[in-house]
Amino acid sequence: MYGAPMERYLKLEYPNDEAIDEDECNSLFGDYILKVAVVDQGIETQEVYLPKGHDWYSGNNGEFYRGGQSVIVMCPSDGSHQWFAKSGAVIPTTSAQKLSTGFFEDVTFMVYPNPQETSQTIYYEDDGTSDFEEGSVNRWEIILESNSITCVNRARYAKDILLKNRLFKIVLPPGFLIIGEDSFDPDTQDSYTCTFKKL
Repeated sequence: MYGAPMERYLKLEYPNDEAIDEDECNSLFGDYILKVAVVDQGIETQEVYLPKGHDWYSGNNGEFYRGGQSVIVMCPSDGSHQWFAKSGAVIPTTSAQKLSTGFFEDVTFMVYPNPQETSQTIYYEDDGTSDFEEGSVNRWEIILESNSITCVNRARYAKDILLKNRLFKIVLPPGFLIIGEDSFDPDTQDSYTCTFKKL
């Protein structure tokens, strides 16, 4: 996305959704994450509107919701956050604490299926020092279909990667079952596909 901030208010992203108030505090972070803003001290629950045109999954427990409705969520007092993922999202995460390189030992792709359509996500890896524009990257194309996910490396990084035994892992919300392997070695495999089904 060009010309828009990484985090933007829902009214900016969904100007034609009349159910979104002009002063709505919740926001979209990136293309896929709806951040819930708790602005009142001491509250235990909060009503959250999920924009229409998409279905949503709770980022906390994976529960599925249709868009165009309001839901009640808990407001934890332990510093954790409530958030929702748009259906069709593939969100890369890592347990890495240092970001001196983009080649992490482990990457977990949090996958939120959309049975209605295919989506595509691009995930880049680089060493943190090479010029990105020179193509010194791994460029993973991740294709999410109604019952499968495919990861294909479209641009292989030319230099040796210092980390060994790296692992990419696929995680689906509760209620889905991966058929076959749920992980792969991104340095020895240029492509990976798994299927899944809803229980």
